Amino acid sequence: SAMQEAQVDRFSGILGTTRTIKDEFLYSLYGSLSQTWNEFARWYLEQAKEIVPIVFIRAGEPVYITLINGISLEVSVDEFRNNS
Repeated sequence: SAMQEAQVDRFSGILGTTRTIKDEFLYSLYGSLSQTWNEFARWYLEQAKEIVPIVFIRAGEPVYITLINGISLEVSVDEFRNNS
């Protein structure tokens, strides 16, 4: 959208501000590309949400983690904070 706005000249006068488009083709092209990339970003985020499970936890809430398949976690929160 920044490239699209670069195709616009603005003139301020006594009666207000007027906008003039320098190159209508580039203005339309950049607007279309901006909309396309926004849609792609929205689609990509939806795909990422389906792939990676997300658990929202409020700050300060105690959390218990259960690991399966013989994996163990031997670091306490205090040790983690001291090493950060």
